[in-house]
Amino acid sequence: MYIIIISKLFSTMKLDFYLEDNVMRESCSKCGAEYEVQRIKLPMRDKDSEHCECGNLLRSWNGAEMWDYQLIKHGNTYKEK
Repeated sequence: MYIIIISKLFSTMKLDFYLEDNVMRESCSKCGAEYEVQRIKLPMRDKDSEHCECGNLLRSWNGAEMWDYQLIKHGNTYKEK
């Protein structure tokens, strides 16, 4: 979702960004949810953070990059709706 929004934003601003080739896996230290994570380099500073579905902080950043997290396995605190 972030990639599409950023792509549209940057295409109108005539800026370049790119995805790193390597996709990492990370898990939440609180609930064990698993995520695929990809670093995105940006031409300008971005300050943001990513939280797990349980609310635990996974990563925060403040630089010319952002991180895209895709949930691949729910943690042990997940409740189906």
